Amino acid sequence: MRIEKRSLLAAVALSVSAFLLFQRLLLPRTIQIIVESQQVYVQEVTGVHTSTDAIIIMVSSIVMGACILYLLLPPHLRAELNALSPPKASLSREILDSLRQDERKIYELILNNDGAVFQSKLVEMSGMPKSTVSLILDRLEAKGLVERRRRGMSNIVILKHEPK
Repeated sequence: MRIEKRSLLAAVALSVSAFLLFQRLLLPRTIQIIVESQQVYVQEVTGVHTSTDAIIIMVSSIVMGACILYLLLPPHLRAELNALSPPKASLSREILDSLRQDERKIYELILNNDGAVFQSKLVEMSGMPKSTVSLILDRLEAKGLVERRRRGMSNIVILKHEPK
């Protein structure tokens, strides 16, 4: 089972906000100092929260609710939620219009494979020679559109979100 970075971040945020919430609710730090003639009395006033406490409680509650909602969503709905980003699609359209025909073909193949594909599979799908695909990927890397990462004996090609 692979843990997503976002799920891990949500779990950490949930833990921290829960700690802050319960710490503020259960341990208010309001004290009363009474000075009578020669004696000083310090009393803890229970059930009183400062405005800072109220803000921390409110923010912690909101963060906890959002984290719980995110973590309880089924993985397929989470994937759909992450996929809903129209600016990315328009950005991809702008990028495609600025590329040469062979670069566009390779970029579209990567885009249609969820933004990550093995270089050897690109060669198969495109029908181009290995050297041509490699040169095209070099140009796309130089433009900041893709990144090649070594995976054992082969390369995986990943789309970058922000081109140069």
